Amino acid sequence: MADKKISALSAASALGGTEQLAGVQSGANVNITPNQLKEFCRTRRNVATGMIILNVGRDCGQSNHLVQTDANTIYWVFGGYNDNDLYYQKSTNGGVTWGDPVVITATITVAGIAVWFDKWTPDDTGGKIHVAYLDSASADILYKSIDTASSDTISSSIQVFNGASSATSTNTCLSITKSKAGNILIGFDIDAGTETGFYKSDNPVTAFTSKTDLNEATSDYYLLFPGSYTETADINAVFWDRSASQITVKTFDDSANTWSESAAVSGSLTSVSSGTVAPQFAVAVATATIGSLTKGDAYFAVWSNADTATAKLRAFKCAGSTGTITELTNVISSSGDDQAGAALSIDPATGDIYVFYLGLTSGADTAYTSLSVNYKKSSDGGTTWGSETGLTTTNRALTYITTSLTFTTNFCV
Repeated sequence: MADKKISALSAASALGGTEQLAGVQSGANVNITPNQLKEFCRTRRNVATGMIILNVGRDCGQSNHLVQTDANTIYWVFGGYNDNDLYYQKSTNGGVTWGDPVVITATITVAGIAVWFDKWTPDDTGGKIHVAYLDSASADILYKSIDTASSDTISSSIQVFNGASSATSTNTCLSITKSKAGNILIGFDIDAGTETGFYKSDNPVTAFTSKTDLNEATSDYYLLFPGSYTETADINAVFWDRSASQITVKTFDDSANTWSESAAVSGSLTSVSSGTVAPQFAVAVATATIGSLTKGDAYFAVWSNADTATAKLRAFKCAGSTGTITELTNVISSSGDDQAGAALSIDPATGDIYVFYLGLTSGADTAYTSLSVNYKKSSDGGTTWGSETGLTTTNRALTYITTSLTFTTNFCV
């Protein structure tokens, strides 16, 4: 690909700050190349493996992830670029620069987005990004896909759920995943418990069928992810029961069309509105057996509270073949205050687990007006975690954090 020039102003925007690129640019409007910017990011800011997008204003839903499809290509699905439509943007140089927004669906009012990539399901070799989204104007849940292996072809829209109303600001839950059998599954609570559901479609998607609902009380949160059971159509959900202040794992038995639930794996969890900060928990599945990881096992991180002294960022493993839950070492055992938000990613080439979060453990930041972005890494399956590593040099008003569930190389934030 031809080396594309960007201005220093664009470079500052890409960095998320206003500092000059010493040793790279000689003036305020001197063009620099993406490779120069990437090298600056790696050396000046000590950016380790990881890629994150942060927004102050974000759509509701718990699983609007970035998608890395290869070492250099990232997709970001989002709403409300200069209207209320649904878009994606694409980077082909590891997030250094981004192409123009591409319309996925027009003339709607996006109020929730959930994303799943084929290769986040173990042994899946597909290239589709599956997108579930809430149009608050019609109160419908809709589905489309982007075929990254076929010139980014966007599928036709398919109605998942014909709703009557929707809550568009806080505590909306929308999640999507793909089972090892190839089914697409979508769960949602779009109206504070009034309209909830769980739907399934074969792949390629032509229609969705209502299945037994996993929702309970109003405004619970959950993240769907594939299991590695003998019945490959079965999936799991990390379920945050906000009324009970606890986390469980629910398992969907496809042939029986039933949900079972584990004992509480984490209690004393203070509920935080998604309108304050989101998400407060994150999950990713190991797509390869490497290092201390077993293919099909899922890892998840959960904050016990947000913006609270002594809060814990706890870690767990869900065995893919059995659903057995094991608590791992805390990522953060005692926060100094002013921390929140969780994103988790697994490097399938090394088996390293990365947990990203907002705020310093020392409590030196201010939620949610002046926050840094940090991470800790585990190279032994969550038994130990490395030191807190900063990804940003300038604090900002941040209330949302997300990342691709897998990645393979170094990226700038």
